[in-house]
Amino acid sequence: MSKKQLFGILLVFSTIFSLACGLAQPIIDRAQSNERVSEALASFSDATETPTRLPPTPRPTFTITPTPTDTATSTPTPTDTPTATPTPTETYTPEPTATPTETFTPEPTKEPTATETPVPPTRAPQQAPTHTPTLGPPTATPTPNWAFKMREHSDRTWQKTNYPAIINIALISDGNGTPLGGYYVVGEHSSGKTYKSPVSSWQYDVTNGLDGYIKQGNVKFELGPFDDGVWHVYIVDGGGTQISDKLPLPYSSNPETWVWDFVWWAQ
Repeated sequence: MSKKQLFGILLVFSTIFSLACGLAQPIIDRAQSNERVSEALASFSDATETPTRLPPTPRPTFTITPTPTDTATSTPTPTDTPTATPTPTETYTPEPTATPTETFTPEPTKEPTATETPVPPTRAPQQAPTHTPTLGPPTATPTPNWAFKMREHSDRTWQKTNYPAIINIALISDGNGTPLGGYYVVGEHSSGKTYKSPVSSWQYDVTNGLDGYIKQGNVKFELGPFDDGVWHVYIVDGGGTQISDKLPLPYSSNPETWVWDFVWWAQ
């Protein structure tokens, strides 16, 4: 309940109480008048003692206490802080520069100068030309058309060996790879040594192993121990006629360089 409502209720009660007191006042006055009449009558009575008159009851006084009112507190309204507006800055736009136009300046005209008349040269007596013979290209040495040509010389990277002798495999075949018998492998060493293999067979009967890097042929040629130098090997027929070109095979006495070779000659 607010203070204003409480103050209104107290004001209503005080008003009712005042009205009640105003209505009771005539009754009190009438009672006092009756007392005065009774006292006058008593003065003529035989009674010797006059009763003491009671003082009148004082009328209560009511004081209304004002109710404090709410004091309104003024709340200041926030004001917007002005924001500075940036002043636009002018952007300088350069004016286009005129492109200079090329001006043609004529060159000064040269005045003709006197020229001397050239004296004709004295001609030397001509000599008869000397004929130089034209040399033609060197005459090519004819390459023999061998009946057998080397079809394959295997990669030595995969043919290392620790055996102290040179044991090689050869395949002498026709154009389809079918082994041909009746031929020999001949070797000539740079030191002057020579070698001739057994006769070739008609089948694949020579191999370097059963697994890994396998090569098969029809004749084996063993060139002896590893000596420093080069072996030149080729094929001959039954009559000893060379029927293939020579193939150089270098070897060394150093065991770290020992290898075996596979050579395939075909028709």
